[in-house]
Amino acid sequence: MKPLCIAENPEDRGLPLTYPFDEEALRTLIAGLPRRTPRDLNQACSDTVNKALQRGVITAPGEGIITKEFVLCLEKEGLELDLG
Repeated sequence: MKPLCIAENPEDRGLPLTYPFDEEALRTLIAGLPRRTPRDLNQACSDTVNKALQRGVITAPGEGIITKEFVLCLEKEGLELDLG
């Protein structure tokens, strides 16, 4: 798979418009936000993408996708840290 260019439409490569998230992952991420401001959404997406890159969920532009299960896993880890 060739690298994804910023100007490229993800759908042209068979990726969802919500790439690097699948649609359910993005819905789950938004639903879990205590406040839904643009700043909070941007921060949550940025943190999730960074963790996906660190853990090898996304290996290169256009390769790998963040799933609902991954978002739920991160939320669970966050709760455990808060309670820990």
